[in-house]
Amino acid sequence: MTNLQALFWPKSIALVGASPDKQIIRGRLVEAIGQHPYPGRVYAVSRSHRKINGLACFESIDALPAGVDLAIITIPAEFVPAALEACGDKGIGAAIVISSGFAEEKGDQGSDRQQQLAEIAAHHGIALIGPNAEGFLNTKLNLAATFSPTVSDVEGGLRPAGLNTGGVAVISQSGGIGFSFFHRGRPKALHFSFIVTTGNEATLDVLDMADYLIEDDGTEVILMFVEGVRSPARLLPLAAKAARAGKPIVVAKVGQSEAAADAVTSHTASLAGSSQAYEAVFRHAGI
Repeated sequence: MTNLQALFWPKSIALVGASPDKQIIRGRLVEAIGQHPYPGRVYAVSRSHRKINGLACFESIDALPAGVDLAIITIPAEFVPAALEACGDKGIGAAIVISSGFAEEKGDQGSDRQQQLAEIAAHHGIALIGPNAEGFLNTKLNLAATFSPTVSDVEGGLRPAGLNTGGVAVISQSGGIGFSFFHRGRPKALHFSFIVTTGNEATLDVLDMADYLIEDDGTEVILMFVEGVRSPARLLPLAAKAARAGKPIVVAKVGQSEAAADAVTSHTASLAGSSQAYEAVFRHAGI
């Protein structure tokens, strides 16, 4: 799929909306990336600062050097469509939108904004995660592109030294749950390859992520936290592909009660769907 390599294995990233304030999301993201020795280039985009955590700041996306692979966007929702358009014009192949204020909100304004993002991403061929995502973790690349506090207190680094075997890839519509698997699993000697949080899924969804990671040599198991998917029938060919690769898929599906389904919609704008239908698909697919 278009530019998924730039998303999962970026050689350079731009932090759009970077801040030195570690008490806010934009600042915690900068701090998390700086705490781990990511080997690629990191650029900050900020009109308010000349330098943040040792990173030179650029006033706009247009001012960035050529060749940026991934943009991580944390600016207010009303400015995100223009920023994503600028990323496309700059040739940036992938973007993670952490900003909230889209289809998870009541009313048409947020949904309209999210539709704009989908159209912009499609027009430019941008691999888009989010909006309303919590970020992304690639342990082999040592990239902690998230504001989650779980990556800040990891003893021994994101990936244990000398680890040559594959790990668990976590794909979650809920950012908090996705990174809690990492936080709780590491002390129990679980090794992780990726943590991917998909948020509202304006374009790419959990199944797209799983389809890519089945082919990843560093991933042996795929663990998914799912509130709802647009096309449950896609699980069948996906499970068959995973079986051929010898990689189990484990799915935690929430939203079975009416109250839980309502909470799901307000959380990441997913539709929970019939729990019985999902259960039947999972059973048939061997998930």
